[in-house]
Amino acid sequence: MRTFGKDRYDLTLADVVLPDGDNLKQQLVKVGMCWWYCKYAPRNAVLEELETDAGEKRMGLWAEAQPIPSWEWRKAKRPPHALRDPVDVIRLIS
Repeated sequence: MRTFGKDRYDLTLADVVLPDGDNLKQQLVKVGMCWWYCKYAPRNAVLEELETDAGEKRMGLWAEAQPIPSWEWRKAKRPPHALRDPVDVIRLIS
């Protein structure tokens, strides 16, 4: 783990470094398993490029026709059953 500061709640900000030296966050974005949250890293050209590439290749969460970022999904009004429905993870990652 490589730390680089604290957030407004005094929590440590860090990058997780994998045994081979790769950055976990970058690897997850690269294969479409997480979003680049540009609000907190607006000038991160590496994450922007990795997310764009994953989207163009329809990888991971980008396999959906119109994926909705988690922060937008949480803001939206959704039916009560939406929280109980399981996610088809196999479909998302295949």
